[in-house]
Amino acid sequence: SQDDGPLMCFNAAKSWQLPWYNQRKITINSGDLYEGSLDSIIQNPDVSGPPMLIKVNNAASTTDFYINYNYKSGFNSGTQEGGNQVMIVTAGAEGSGYAE
Repeated sequence: SQDDGPLMCFNAAKSWQLPWYNQRKITINSGDLYEGSLDSIIQNPDVSGPPMLIKVNNAASTTDFYINYNYKSGFNSGTQEGGNQVMIVTAGAEGSGYAE
C-alpha cells in the first residue's frame, strides 16, 4: 500500500548519522581530491568495497557536503528525486543540521 511507500532511502547527510554505513564511508577535506568509485546506497554496507558515502569537510563553514550515488533500484526504487545520479547535499552539525 502507499502507506508503506514509496521505497526510498535517506539523503547522504541523514545516512551519515546512521551506523549502517560506518564501514563504507570516508571523510575528505575541502580542497582534497578523491579519485575512485562510489558504490550505491543499496549495496551491502557490510561487504568491503568502495565508499557508499563521502563527507567533505568545509573548513570555511560549519556546513559540510555529503555525497552518495542514489541508485534507483530495490529498496530505493521509489526515489522521487535524483534517481541514478550522484547526489550532493549540505548539512551542519555532522549531518544532523538541516540538509538540502
